[in-house]
Amino acid sequence: MKKIKFLVFTFTALVLTSCSLDDDESNFHFEAMSITEVDLPESFVYGETYDFNITYEKPSSCYVFQGFDYVHSGNLERTVTAVASVYDDRACTEGITFETKILPFEVRFKGTYTFRFWTGINEETQQDEYIIVEIPVEEEQTTAIKP
Repeated sequence: MKKIKFLVFTFTALVLTSCSLDDDESNFHFEAMSITEVDLPESFVYGETYDFNITYEKPSSCYVFQGFDYVHSGNLERTVTAVASVYDDRACTEGITFETKILPFEVRFKGTYTFRFWTGINEETQQDEYIIVEIPVEEEQTTAIKP
């Protein structure tokens, strides 16, 4: 019985000391990337799903696209930001490149949607800037059947 207690104690001590969560030296951080272009329809049809082509600016090869931060403000307002992980401990290729990713969107409400795509911070005012697009929702399309 003493051997079992000793083994359990040893195993527990080993697990607790070998897995430290105090990693203060992260090798990456997250940053927003400027959205430079959006390809959106002029109107939506209620209930349909659309693929938005969103182009953003990558300052270097250390920026790796992680996804879009997509914030709802009420039923019809959306704020979209392109997010990257930026690796601090890599040798990176400097120079701006542009990439395009797809953001799927399902029309769930009637009215006019307002989209705000983050483009960066104004150097003079230090305020966030956006591409703002308003898209109205049309009624469902119906196909008339002729006899």
